Amino acid sequence: MAISVSASSDRRYPAPPSSEEQAQFVAAAMATEGVNVPADALAAIAPYIAEPVKDLLVTGDDGVERLDWKQRISELRTEAGTAWVLELDTAGLAGTVWERNPRISTAWKAPADPRASGEKDALPELKVYAGTDSRLCAAFYAEFESVERIIEVIEKSAAVLAKNESKRASGLAESLSAKGQRHPCLLVAQQYRAPQVGIWSWVAVTGNNRIKAKRVMHGVDQASLITSTPTVVTEWLVDWAERNNAVIGVGADDEPAAQAVKVAVVRTQLVVGTDNPALLQHIVHSSNMADHLAPPLAFEANELNRGRGMAVIAAYVKASLIDPVPRQNGRIAIDLPVCVIDGEVPQAQ
Repeated sequence: MAISVSASSDRRYPAPPSSEEQAQFVAAAMATEGVNVPADALAAIAPYIAEPVKDLLVTGDDGVERLDWKQRISELRTEAGTAWVLELDTAGLAGTVWERNPRISTAWKAPADPRASGEKDALPELKVYAGTDSRLCAAFYAEFESVERIIEVIEKSAAVLAKNESKRASGLAESLSAKGQRHPCLLVAQQYRAPQVGIWSWVAVTGNNRIKAKRVMHGVDQASLITSTPTVVTEWLVDWAERNNAVIGVGADDEPAAQAVKVAVVRTQLVVGTDNPALLQHIVHSSNMADHLAPPLAFEANELNRGRGMAVIAAYVKASLIDPVPRQNGRIAIDLPVCVIDGEVPQAQ
């Protein structure tokens, strides 16, 4: 188990690592046994690192830098397999609301429901990313018709989460402003694909509401940084840090920069590897279910039952009683279309 180190409490917004330090981080991670997340995905999160990169690394007897496995990596064990998680400090803007968050699954048209309302959008199939050597990685991808559609889905996901706010005793933004972020968000890499475009983002497995609230507090929308290159993001973060530090430096406590300073730097967990990439979705969602079957944000009945169904499927797959990837269009069993028998649509019981 990795040793948890609290995020900095200093009233400062972090400057991003230099381009050389970012490259150093990516190279060290890729040299670490057990890490099988794509290098481009690591490059997308590197600008958000908010602690010295050297503190994340160790140098082996062979002179090669690698991630400090003993101090920084923990295991996330589930019935479907194990994921390896890197814990580090990041800028508060790291991470994106995930459209696959089980708590908002009913906002989308389900492939398994032939009677689903035309008013709901359907999400494209989520697939496990494969590298140039065709090996599956600890990352996802989904194909969209355009970049505009990607942005639309991300923004809708953030909007749907707003309904959870009514279940809290106090506003999440107010709590984050007063107390900071107590628990790290767990992020996994996902590539959003559109024609001739591949956009890497780190989506929230846990902490979707916190991701959304922090973006609102900092006055940055969900999609603005996702569509930018790491170089552009780095330049933007430099300016962001300088502007906000100037504000808090003159004691303007009523400004947004001061209100959000306790989440300027947060502790973050990144899924950087897994021993079973084919079931990565089951692994990360199982973790989410285990962490959130309790107030104040317990799942609604439909999302809860769907999550339980996915956990059951994962257990059957682990026991080799069903195939990991059914042949029908490559969808996992829970997303298979309902069969039509004799031209009749089966009715719900």
